[in-house]
Amino acid sequence: MRIRWLGWLGVVGLTAAGLTLGLLARRVLLGKIGAITATSRAIVAGDLSKRIGRDGSADEFDQLAGNLNDMLARIEGLMSALREVSVLFAAAIGAFVIGGAIESSGLAARLTAAVARRARTTSQLFWLTTFALIPLTFLIPSTSGRAAAALPALKMLPPTGQGGQRKAYA
Repeated sequence: MRIRWLGWLGVVGLTAAGLTLGLLARRVLLGKIGAITATSRAIVAGDLSKRIGRDGSADEFDQLAGNLNDMLARIEGLMSALREVSVLFAAAIGAFVIGGAIESSGLAARLTAAVARRARTTSQLFWLTTFALIPLTFLIPSTSGRAAAALPALKMLPPTGQGGQRKAYA
């Protein structure tokens, strides 16, 4: 009878210990997974600066958090580079739109005719063209934008050198 009672006590004790260890393991695992889940939700919402906290235990979850943080840093860098390229691309498109508008409005032809009428030498043509284009510096901050806007006028400059060369293109 006593052995049977000890057997049941052992079964109950082992069951209680197993349940306690299971609940503790569940709490630890769910806590680590919860931290990863909360951070991933913030990232999905658009905050790429978030990182998953590491506890320094070097277990699989800590290594996973480190790998995900490295991946997020790389993605954040790529997104930043993509934004920079997008801005440059938009500026280039805008510059060519401005250049096309200047050409189609006839402004390039009028500006070129006014400069060419006043210039008597290639040197004068160069300096008058330069002074005529200086206001573009204040209107169009992008160098390539200014070049695209000035190109229609520069293409209309009259040939001034031997063999029809446009020496004022310096």
